Amino acid sequence: MRKLLLPLFVVLAAAAHADDLKKVVADHEAGFKKAILTKDVKWFDMMAAPDYHEVDTKGKKSDRATVMAMMKQMFQASSVKTITVKVNKITPTKTGVVVLTDCHMVGTMVVDPKAKKSSTIDSTQSYQETWVKKGAKWQIVELKTLKDKTLLDGKPFSM
Repeated sequence: MRKLLLPLFVVLAAAAHADDLKKVVADHEAGFKKAILTKDVKWFDMMAAPDYHEVDTKGKKSDRATVMAMMKQMFQASSVKTITVKVNKITPTKTGVVVLTDCHMVGTMVVDPKAKKSSTIDSTQSYQETWVKKGAKWQIVELKTLKDKTLLDGKPFSM
């Protein structure tokens, strides 16, 4: 009897852990969407680990300070009207979780401040997010852009 219960316990514990991760990921993606729509830099600052970095589709790595400065500029020059995030895969690791997501944002952006004319920006991206748990808090350590299709007034645009 004991030999049967142990494997069942292990399976149930793994399933419970996966459900917990699904909730953690869902909560973070909801927070991300809200922070983008409300231009909440503090949320990003709180969620990003001290060693946070981003990697673009060409492999260029940007450190936390650079990313935060770019985000502040982006929030000043643009406004997101709609955002959808789809979680495609959640993979637990020894130290955290890797999440694959698709994100679609539509909004406006002022490219030339002198012109004072807003352009429409439509961005579809796929990401690989690496999250770790530090104490009781989850933080993102890496955001890797896997695919990026961004259009500015219908024309390809690279940020």
